Amino acid sequence: MSFEMTDGAATALVLLFRNQPAEMAPSIDQLNGPIKAQINIKGGIESIGRRIAQRFSDYINLYFVVPIDLKAMEAEYIPADDAERAAMQMFSFKTKTEQQNPPLPFDLMAQAFYAVESDEDPSFASHMTSLSREALIAGQYIDAFRYGFLLIEALYGNGKFQTRDLVRELLDSPDFRPMIEHTIAAIQQDPVHRNSVAKTTIAKHGTAEALIRHLVDRRGFYFHGNLKRKDAWRPDKASEAQPIAEIVVDLAGQIAASYGSAMFEADINTRYMSNARSQGAIMTIQVQFHFIDDNGMRRTGSIEFEAPGTQATSKLAIKVNGHFLQWAETELSGETLLSARGVVKETGVEVFRTQFLKPADPSPSD
Repeated sequence: MSFEMTDGAATALVLLFRNQPAEMAPSIDQLNGPIKAQINIKGGIESIGRRIAQRFSDYINLYFVVPIDLKAMEAEYIPADDAERAAMQMFSFKTKTEQQNPPLPFDLMAQAFYAVESDEDPSFASHMTSLSREALIAGQYIDAFRYGFLLIEALYGNGKFQTRDLVRELLDSPDFRPMIEHTIAAIQQDPVHRNSVAKTTIAKHGTAEALIRHLVDRRGFYFHGNLKRKDAWRPDKASEAQPIAEIVVDLAGQIAASYGSAMFEADINTRYMSNARSQGAIMTIQVQFHFIDDNGMRRTGSIEFEAPGTQATSKLAIKVNGHFLQWAETELSGETLLSARGVVKETGVEVFRTQFLKPADPSPSD
């Protein structure tokens, strides 16, 4: 074991395993189809290396905070002779998990900026939700569950700590119960959760009461369980907590959203639009539509909507189309809407096109 040094600082842990069989190296299978090959990584040596790195991390972090990314690994297979070299198909590989930062919608950033002036205090909900989300992304599922449940218990537990009392308090909460019912329905039905490991847990605990009881039971295990128990939890077995971590992070997201009302006050939208207009960050969407009037005549109309921003996006198209349909429902009541097309007036870029059902032609007998 040694360290890789960069500018005098240790940046990687280097492990050398000698006299290993060549069969431990990755192999390549040729495939027929769009994917031409499949790489098979045996994983034996790599798993041992990760366990050693984890043990090193456990000891050094008793004294210092030293983050070690166990998912970032570089493996090199060095043949002992020409025979091993000829038998091997791959000599090295690298693995690393990177979390992509999604682009933040400008409207939410602006609304958050203006909401700073409000008297509300979302700091606790924001802090605990962020900790829970970050832990989930990092694969630290026990911590994700703990942070998320601390948020739930603090806001809706009403100081209860006995299992029976806490279950009843959460179940009777007019604010929390709809959230947990929404989470159950979302994990069961929403395509976003189609690969969620929480589906099995929801299938087993499919009612609000059953799921609350399960989460409270797991709270006792992960908050108060001691190492003398035969089934005591261990940091290296955090994957067992992934289902409940995903559940409480979903709940934490709903709680966080409930604290964001100051971002959506009517006066903020007015200020936002005014500022966007003064900065030139405003677009005019012209919607041209075709309809049949009360006299059976085909006619064309046009209406314009102002929208903040400088680029046409799918989100913008959905919003403007929604506003147009609301307008049409009132102003074209009794008319038959045939189609609508939205374009950016300044550039002519099309943002949406919608077709509606044409009325059936009257039969000859009519």
